[in-house]
Amino acid sequence: MKEITLSTYKMHPPLPANAETNLSDILIRNKYLEGIINSNEDRIFALDTEHRFIGFNESFVNAYVIALGKAPIIGEKVEYPYHSLTVSQTLSEAYQDAFRGSKAERLVDISGRQVLVRASPLFDDTNAIFGIAVYSIDMTETIESRKKLKNSQEEFKKVIDTINDIVFRTSAEGVFIYLNQAWEKTMGFSLEESIGKSIFDFIAPAQVEYCTELFNTVINNRGNSCTYEVPMVSKDLSIKWIKISITVLTNEFEVITGTSGILTDVTDAKRNEHLYQLVSNNIEDILSLHETDGTILYASFAVYQHLGYLQEELIGIKPFEFIHPDEREPVLLRFAHNEHNNEKNYLLYRFQHLNGTYKWLESNTKSVFDEFYNKEIIIISTRVVDERMEAEQKLMESYQKEKELNELKSKFVSMASHEFRTPMTAIKSSAEIAEMLLSSPQPDIVKIGGFLKTIDKEVDRMSQLIDEILNLGKIEGRNYFIKKEWSDIIEIAKDCSERQISKQNDGRKIPIEIIGQPRKVMVDETQIRHIIDNLLSNALKYSEGRKEPSITFIFDESDLQIHIRDHGIGIPKADQSKIFNMFFRARNTQDIIGTGVGLALVEKFVDMHHGKISFESIENVGSIFVISLPYQ
Repeated sequence: MKEITLSTYKMHPPLPANAETNLSDILIRNKYLEGIINSNEDRIFALDTEHRFIGFNESFVNAYVIALGKAPIIGEKVEYPYHSLTVSQTLSEAYQDAFRGSKAERLVDISGRQVLVRASPLFDDTNAIFGIAVYSIDMTETIESRKKLKNSQEEFKKVIDTINDIVFRTSAEGVFIYLNQAWEKTMGFSLEESIGKSIFDFIAPAQVEYCTELFNTVINNRGNSCTYEVPMVSKDLSIKWIKISITVLTNEFEVITGTSGILTDVTDAKRNEHLYQLVSNNIEDILSLHETDGTILYASFAVYQHLGYLQEELIGIKPFEFIHPDEREPVLLRFAHNEHNNEKNYLLYRFQHLNGTYKWLESNTKSVFDEFYNKEIIIISTRVVDERMEAEQKLMESYQKEKELNELKSKFVSMASHEFRTPMTAIKSSAEIAEMLLSSPQPDIVKIGGFLKTIDKEVDRMSQLIDEILNLGKIEGRNYFIKKEWSDIIEIAKDCSERQISKQNDGRKIPIEIIGQPRKVMVDETQIRHIIDNLLSNALKYSEGRKEPSITFIFDESDLQIHIRDHGIGIPKADQSKIFNMFFRARNTQDIIGTGVGLALVEKFVDMHHGKISFESIENVGSIFVISLPYQ
């Protein structure tokens, strides 16, 4: 057989000699037919009422040649290469429908291919049917694609309907056009009773106005997307907190057609957040999260209540600089060695308040691995323990006072047994000897007088001791009241000096030096006499056989200074911090008469005058006591 190619044929080869002339007339009357046939890429041909070709395109020629081994010719009757009677009958019915003036369409299986055949009537100028045009379109790929698309759409719908988030689409006015099955699961409303309603119909009434304004703002500003949380009312009238992620949709002309997006139920998260904030903001303890190096990740609201700092002010910093230097090292060591899970995981320290003061804090630390941060973090629970520490301090002070009181009692008993027994013994023995001398035939009046002076001296000594103890008792019991008046303190010092010199009877004097312009001072004269008496008595007593002591008055503008210097045995350095303690006596005074009460009383009297007392002393060189008193 001669090989036939498409190039062998033209679209309109010459009519055969025996062809009826009306075919040419038909083509002339329907010049548009050629344009229709040749402008279409699908297989197309046209037949007259006798089923003769009056036109075809190249695609049809190609198929015709492949099927029959020859090309179609204008004027010849069409041949049908289909062996299937069903196909032939189906197509014949379609053609007949077209010849009767109806458009006909049939889908047939031709050699395993799905072919869509469309037959349409052709009308002349008088609106009479002169033929039909037949389109043949291979739909195999299209049908498969549609099947795949349909399957894909069904699979996609299954996926959409199984996710927990609500997928939605609305009109530009907010009316629901589409909702997936998650809407029913979350809100309880069916799709039928929800689609066609406005999204605002489901928002809690108190938030409708706000959400409407927000929605309109997004639409009017043509914002691409927006996310916010709103309360929505479910079918059972419970409140659902929904996070709306919304995107504005436009067509090819940039006209807004509606919105689409996702509704996420965040009720549980919102509830948990609310509960967390409720606990965090109202619990008294400070809760905080830290990096292993101490950096603060989070601090609860209580940090502001107790320490004055805003939460955001502490995030990202290490708190060690706020800890009191005395307690900083153990806290640093705890974090340096990551010791947060041992049995003794409590820390007690002072933390600087925003106002500069310090608060006592007690912290419990715990180390955990957190999946959110994907690393180890430190959880710290801290409470303010100022009241407890104050109570403990008071308890310790009370215990210390009780301890000191017990020690004072012991010292007092020891001192009293010694200081009272010694003068009493001297008094008794002197009285017995004087009585013996008086009973002799010739009493020695001089000796008897000496013993009487001893008795008088020891009585004065006991009286002074009793007065000192009573005065201390009154001061400690806050029952001692002072009576100040303008006094000439130099005259008071002269009286005290003469009295103390007379008691020593060793020929030494106490020179007085005055610097500045003398003036009277507002003092309690009894107390001042006791102060000067005691210091001068000690100066003489502890420097016996040495250079005489001295007293100097310095009248400054603001206060009066009294310097009492001696050249005696001095005070050992180890004892100097205790010299004003009750019943305390320096170790180098054990062989010298004394009670350990005098200096304690002196310090208290000076303090009651709002003055100050200090001293400097070198053992075996001497001491100088300095008293500063305000004039008024």
